[in-house]
Amino acid sequence: MKSIAAVTDGTVGYTGITDNQPHTVSLTAYLIGETEVTQELWQAVMSTNPSGFNGSPDGTEVQEKRPVENINWFKCIAFCNELTKKVAELGESQCVYTVEGHPYGEADATAKKIPVMDMSKKGFRLPTEAEWEWAAKGGTDDKWAGTNVESELVNYAWYNHTGEGNANGKTHEVKKKQPNGYGLYDMSGNVWEWCWDRYSLATPTGGQDPIGADSGTKRVRHGGCWANPAIGLARTYRMGGDSDSSYNSVGLRVALRPESGGGTPPAPPEIVYEFVDIQGATITGVDPDYTLPGTGAHWKGVFIKDRKVKLSPYKLGKTEVTYKLWKEVYDEAVKPEHGYVFANAGQKGSSGSGTDDEPVTTISWRDCIVWCNAYTQIKLGSDEQCVYRKSKTDSTVLKNATDTAACDTAYADMSKKGFRLPTEAEWEYAARWQGSNNTNAAQYGDVRLTKLNSASGAKDKWDTAETGEVAWYRDNAGGKTHPVGKKRANALGLHDMSGNVWEWCFDRHDNNPASNDAAYTEAGIVTDPQGAASGSSRVRRGGSWGYNAYDCTGGKRDYFSPGITDGNLGFRLAWCP
Repeated sequence: MKSIAAVTDGTVGYTGITDNQPHTVSLTAYLIGETEVTQELWQAVMSTNPSGFNGSPDGTEVQEKRPVENINWFKCIAFCNELTKKVAELGESQCVYTVEGHPYGEADATAKKIPVMDMSKKGFRLPTEAEWEWAAKGGTDDKWAGTNVESELVNYAWYNHTGEGNANGKTHEVKKKQPNGYGLYDMSGNVWEWCWDRYSLATPTGGQDPIGADSGTKRVRHGGCWANPAIGLARTYRMGGDSDSSYNSVGLRVALRPESGGGTPPAPPEIVYEFVDIQGATITGVDPDYTLPGTGAHWKGVFIKDRKVKLSPYKLGKTEVTYKLWKEVYDEAVKPEHGYVFANAGQKGSSGSGTDDEPVTTISWRDCIVWCNAYTQIKLGSDEQCVYRKSKTDSTVLKNATDTAACDTAYADMSKKGFRLPTEAEWEYAARWQGSNNTNAAQYGDVRLTKLNSASGAKDKWDTAETGEVAWYRDNAGGKTHPVGKKRANALGLHDMSGNVWEWCFDRHDNNPASNDAAYTEAGIVTDPQGAASGSSRVRRGGSWGYNAYDCTGGKRDYFSPGITDGNLGFRLAWCP
């Protein structure tokens, strides 16, 4: 079981799904199965295996670890109660489902009786539709559970699609594909999963712990299956199935609410942080043919004349890391079982007297890379995917921000899927990307970027009112930071890329952004550069509440010592799942 923290006003649904338009839900903390219920577990609980698929799908997979299927919704309700009875810490008194005053059982399922659900009980149950979809998101807005890129779906799901799918007309052993951001397997594909809710053609009702429509004979199922094309596996795609019908494409995953004070482990900190997908690109540098705020090279960004840079796809945080998120992870990370050490505890905004939703500040670059590792370990359940290591040859995970020597020579293992700081090139590309919009843009090879003399997302240069529309800076911030996400987002949907706080990047700084290009050049193209080969300073970008409008421009490069802390300085996360 994986813990999902309480959710306040989280968004589920999607504009392109007519019966699941975006809506807001709040959820009590819950636990949900790491995998779909297997044939092995069903057999142990119910003493039968109704599954239509048997044997090994390919000669190496274990049949008993394939998902159970060919079970109707009523049978799933009975299974949940039987499983609850078999767990010593729970027992019959904690059964969630009753009918006519007694715990719902197999005979009731056979008679197709409608159960009553008591959510105050701590036993196993089907997830509600809102719980299922929030868990499938895995902390992102990805289209599928684990990825937003259809060509990558084969790494996360068993499904069917000519030339792309991989299921070969059958179910497969659970946990053979990659998990989503919450460590959940097969949330897309393998088998559809029953939810508690009745199905209707209308978008589900939001609010606190919604449980679906009041009437109807069909029940919701989510996730798609081995027989579906990619579109059927989208996390927001929903279907209704007759409660008494069973299919070899439909199974279940269980959920429960954690005990307070014992038994079931409590949910970990709420670590919800939204990312934006950024597609890979090749950027060909040009010289500006317009006025910059100054004459030095540091006004020209990293995509300088004739420098050709290729960036792989990545994700970037929609906002700067808030104090709330920082503190939740920090408090968990410093527990003995995790063993992380920080040089600074961070503070709420610029002065320490701000709100939880303001950026965390007074944290060093060293604190940030260690915190990224901590966030990865807490979110994914182990430190296997932590990005920051002692060196290329010593894979020791960096956990101590006071170990200045180890941190300052940190190796970023970009093959890992954990959280990290963006590189300077990633940061600038995300700040300046404009898609097909020509307004206040310049052409850099195949892509358009906001002009160097303008704030991220601004439609005019730095000394116009546009800067105040997108950034908190000296003239409008009132001498302090502000809650994240209050200014107009840029073309990618990123907030505060200019202003509020400066943001740490991973790179060592050099006045010449191309100084170490030889180390990253492939076939004449600088690929995913990470900055200078040496130097005592690290890059910061974006300007802040205490600086001038020109410091908030997309071309302004700056740097600080990795041990420095400041009320003007924070960070945002990157990720390559």
